[in-house]
Amino acid sequence: MKKLLFIIALLAYSFSNFAQHIDFDIYCSLTNPTYNIVNDNHKINKKMCWLPSCLQFSVGYVFPNNLELNSGIGVYAYSTDYTLQPYNTVLAPIHPLAKGYTALNIPIQIGYNIKLCKQLYLRFKTGFDFDFYFPFLGGFFVDLIENDYYHYGAIWGNVRKFNVLVSNSLSLYYTTKFNMIVGLSVGYHAGLRKVWDEKATLIEREAINEMGVISEPINISKGSYMHCGITLGYRLSLKNKKSKE
Repeated sequence: MKKLLFIIALLAYSFSNFAQHIDFDIYCSLTNPTYNIVNDNHKINKKMCWLPSCLQFSVGYVFPNNLELNSGIGVYAYSTDYTLQPYNTVLAPIHPLAKGYTALNIPIQIGYNIKLCKQLYLRFKTGFDFDFYFPFLGGFFVDLIENDYYHYGAIWGNVRKFNVLVSNSLSLYYTTKFNMIVGLSVGYHAGLRKVWDEKATLIEREAINEMGVISEPINISKGSYMHCGITLGYRLSLKNKKSKE
C-alpha cells in the first residue's frame, strides 16, 4: 500500500511540473442504466429511470496545449427498473421489478478543453472506467410471483465483481474570477462485459385449469449507463509557481 501511494504521489508531482493548472472537481449527477430484455413477448415494460445516484471526485491536470489528464474516484447505483405487464391486468396486476447494485468507479481519461470566450470552456473527455460492484451477491437468487392466473419465476444475480467501461463525456463549464468552476456535463459509459443476468418464465392463463401462454424473457446488462449532472470545483493555477522558478 505504501508503494502504491508513493507511485501516485510521484506521478502527481511529475504531472504538476508540466501542467498549466489543476482542476479539483466534485460531480453530482443523475444516471440512467441501459440494458437489454429479449424474448419478453411484449410483457416487460422498460422504464426511463434517472437515479440521483452518482457522486465523483476527480483531479484534472490541464497542460498548455489544452490537453487534460483526469482521474478520480466515485460511486453510483445501478438498477434494472421495469414492470411485468400481464395480458389481463384485472386477473393479474402489474408488478414492478427492480434490482441492481452499487458500483465503485475509478476513471482514467484524457480530455481536450476549448475556450469559447474569456471564462467559458467546452471540454470533451474519453477513456476507461474501472468499476467494482458491491455488494456482490455471489450467486443467483429466485423470485416467484404466482396466483391462479399467472406464474412469474426469475433467476437473477451478478455474474462478476469487476468490469471495464468505455467512457465519453461532454462538459460546458465556467470559471469565476476566484478560480471556482461551475459546469454541466453529459456522458455515456459502455460496459465491455456482462455483469448482470436474469432469466425468467412467465405463464398466463385465462382460466384456472388452462396450460397458459408461456414467455421466457431474458434481461442482460453490461453495466452501461448515461448520466447528466453538475460540476463544482476549484482551479489551481500553476503559472505563478513556474514564473518564480
